[in-house]
Amino acid sequence: MRVSEERFRGIFENTEDSMFIKNQDLEYTHVNPAFLRLLDRESNSVIGMTDEELALDSDYSEHARKLETRTLEGETFDTEHTWKRNGWTISLNVIRFPLRDSAGQVFGMCGIARDMSDRRVRRVEPAGPPADEYHSAAARNLLDQVALVARSDGTVLLLGESGAGKDHWARLLHEMSHRAGGPFLTINCAALSPELVESELFGYEAGAFTGARGRKRGLLELAEGGTLLLNEIGEMPLGMQSKLLTFLDTHLIMRIGAVTSISVDTRILAATNRDIRSDVEDGRFRRDLFYRLNVFAITVPSLRERMDDLPILVRETLADVAGKMGLSQLPTVDAAALDTLMKYQWPGNVRELRNVLERALILCDKDTISVRDLGLKESHGDGECSGIPTSFDAVLSKDVSFKEAVDEAKRLLIESALDRSGGRIKDAAVLLGMTRNSIAHHIRRLGIPT
Repeated sequence: MRVSEERFRGIFENTEDSMFIKNQDLEYTHVNPAFLRLLDRESNSVIGMTDEELALDSDYSEHARKLETRTLEGETFDTEHTWKRNGWTISLNVIRFPLRDSAGQVFGMCGIARDMSDRRVRRVEPAGPPADEYHSAAARNLLDQVALVARSDGTVLLLGESGAGKDHWARLLHEMSHRAGGPFLTINCAALSPELVESELFGYEAGAFTGARGRKRGLLELAEGGTLLLNEIGEMPLGMQSKLLTFLDTHLIMRIGAVTSISVDTRILAATNRDIRSDVEDGRFRRDLFYRLNVFAITVPSLRERMDDLPILVRETLADVAGKMGLSQLPTVDAAALDTLMKYQWPGNVRELRNVLERALILCDKDTISVRDLGLKESHGDGECSGIPTSFDAVLSKDVSFKEAVDEAKRLLIESALDRSGGRIKDAAVLLGMTRNSIAHHIRRLGIPT
């Protein structure tokens, strides 16, 4: 026993990972030197104290208390959390597991924390989202709604056109909530097959199916203490909708191939560009799931509804794209180019704006972005840009049925997108906010030459 104790003490004292043990009152009973260095405290100021009494980051303390209460009930957790301390952001991966006596009774818990951040470069930015700079009434109203719902843990349904920035606002909502220190994960329900959606969301056990060589934790489990965005929720298969409904009601998940359920504390946000109410009436979306998701609905305005913000969006987008391209100097946008951007109708919304500006950064002379670099046609006398046809008078004036007029409008949009993308179907799909399979289907049905 003495040798075993010495071996344990050697590991506990010398490991670079932070280790701590708490009793059933969640008071620290043992901490190693690495943990003391993380807290920048002496042992006598930590032992016998709780996280709240140590005045640690309040969001972290609340998150840790919930997890550790469940750990004392016998659960094990492997989570990530961002911890703000002394002006630095520290990303921690923490494993918590129960400690049991010889009779199997839980008498405390042990935690192992690994610092995953580089504190030299992750200085905490001043509070307040960039959205505070937006001038349009639509954006200001949206920010007010996001700030309001961020105070709770309620499920939020984000609606709006494709490319309007629903994922951006979902992330902002997460960052304004008390879950900001936890992970923010996202899944595109339209991009995966029904089988993959289930394994990605719920995970699986080793041997659950051919190729499942080891255990995989799903996104619902990985987002413990944080937020999971279900993008394109309207495309989720009906079978998966029932399983998602069960999770929303119980907050329990069961990995594929498992025999026991796991309790998960993950906030769900959902986003779609579909008319979800029509899908409910047509039987393509479960009515009970819609009501469960529609606790608080937020409609993200299109770019056309917030053109007052366009100069700010151009500046922010150029800075972001230029940074990812490794450009040391940010080019300016000349007056004519900005005027062209302001007059364009933006059917692809913020996503299309980003594509246009990325192309302009590639084509410009590195000092100034001109109209030529944008790839948008010159504006007409009516003040509208002709990049995507916006005048459907000719279509509506014909002696045709509504369905025929809609098909002709679709034809005009797709042909214009193909023209702008040089005939590349994938790029045309991005401009229109469609999947490649969807635009290919319409091209075949409408007989559009490619």
